[in-house]
Amino acid sequence: MHCKICESRAHHLFNEKVLLKYDVRYFRCEKCEFIQTESPYWLNEAYTEAISACDVGIAQRGLLWRSALNRIIDCFFDRSAKFVDFGGGTGLLVRLMRDLGFDFYRYDLYGENAFARGFDIADIKDANTKFELLTAFEVFEHLENPLSDIEKMFQLSDSLLFSTLLQPSDPTQLNPQSWNYFSPETGQHIAFYTNKALNEIASKFGCNLYSDGEDVHLLTFRELNLSSDRIRDLVTPTRFQRIHEFVNSLRKPLEKIPIPTQIDYQQMRKKVMER
Repeated sequence: MHCKICESRAHHLFNEKVLLKYDVRYFRCEKCEFIQTESPYWLNEAYTEAISACDVGIAQRGLLWRSALNRIIDCFFDRSAKFVDFGGGTGLLVRLMRDLGFDFYRYDLYGENAFARGFDIADIKDANTKFELLTAFEVFEHLENPLSDIEKMFQLSDSLLFSTLLQPSDPTQLNPQSWNYFSPETGQHIAFYTNKALNEIASKFGCNLYSDGEDVHLLTFRELNLSSDRIRDLVTPTRFQRIHEFVNSLRKPLEKIPIPTQIDYQQMRKKVMER
């Protein structure tokens, strides 16, 4: 088996029952330490439902990233530009971000758009739209062919902000009994990264990698002053930062700010009436 990231040899790591019935081999690269399964022939069955019943943190993630993205975009990106959530699932995060006034859209080949209908990238008239930032939260571990999928992402945006939990540093923890992120019972997690693997990806695309070293990462062609500690502060702010944001929110003349949710409602109502 050859590594899907750096093409080095990947050695057999262990076997595990996937979907509680398929005996699947897992391999680890001898160079970048990326872990991949054998060719995932079970994916159609695993995605009978796009959102696994085990993904009980989906709403909590949306709320976390709503606040974190607000801070990250304010610091490093143009908040008046367009954004896309890759693998956006139900559209919850897109809806939450649009409610904050961001022009967010959803891209997902499998999940049903329940919360942000009318705001898929297919709804944008210009098919060649380039987005200011692409987000992909809890997506990379699902990628069967990471490099080709990342190339598609870069066609949409020059900056990819994503979350995926990096492997434990202790190799004795690299088994499904010790590390729940393997999640073999769902059959959807098939790719597991290390910092070495992410750096290899950055090198292949000629871009920069910024990471908190745990689960939040940014691949971008921009040069940013962004340390791992800074990423952690932006995602999970200190008490002082929360107070500062709250005080600033009180200074805004709320009665003069149009509510984005109402604007979107009028837009969607118009589309429905025109059918």
